[in-house]
Amino acid sequence: MKRFSLALLALPAFLAFTPAASADTFSFSFIGVGNTIVATGIFAATEIGSSGVYNITGIENGKFTDQNNGLNIVDAPITLIPDAGSLSYISTVDGAGMDYNSPDQTEYYDNELYYPATPYSLDDWGGILFSADGYEVSIAQDIGLTTYGAWVSVLGEDADSNSAYWADTGSNINFGEPLNGDVQKTPELPSLPLLATGLLSLAFILYLGRPDIF
Repeated sequence: MKRFSLALLALPAFLAFTPAASADTFSFSFIGVGNTIVATGIFAATEIGSSGVYNITGIENGKFTDQNNGLNIVDAPITLIPDAGSLSYISTVDGAGMDYNSPDQTEYYDNELYYPATPYSLDDWGGILFSADGYEVSIAQDIGLTTYGAWVSVLGEDADSNSAYWADTGSNINFGEPLNGDVQKTPELPSLPLLATGLLSLAFILYLGRPDIF
């Protein structure tokens, strides 16, 4: 019982000094050839695994414009399509890599951002996936190049039946410096002192009732 009590007293200190996941936000702007496809907003991204690799978990204030091939999408809100299913090795004539397949089986993506890099980059197979105005949009680095492409298809239609598919390649994407570098998340910092106080109070109550177990 004494071991339990000592562990209970040590837990608040452990929680207070345990590093939480590092998260950042990055502004971004994608401008296609001739300004026909434009995407802007702020990525919310959490560092994963090796340092400098971030998983994009959301898009804030995202807007998407596409006036290619008769489309008239103007400043449509962007909704991130999160990672789904299991990563699988996908190989095509355009490249290969570990990626997720989009819900309608049209695009491949991994929602990963590399920072620091010159320039900050999405990878050359995968990229970010989001929806806007009923369309599924993938933005990724062109295979082996430093330019980027945007691939647009009808959301919900699979690759075999998708009648609308447009690509804009040879484009660039720019990322700003992290806007709130290394914000600590999960758990939130204000919750740590509260939890620690509660655990210390519980230990004190146990001590008052049974001092012999400490």
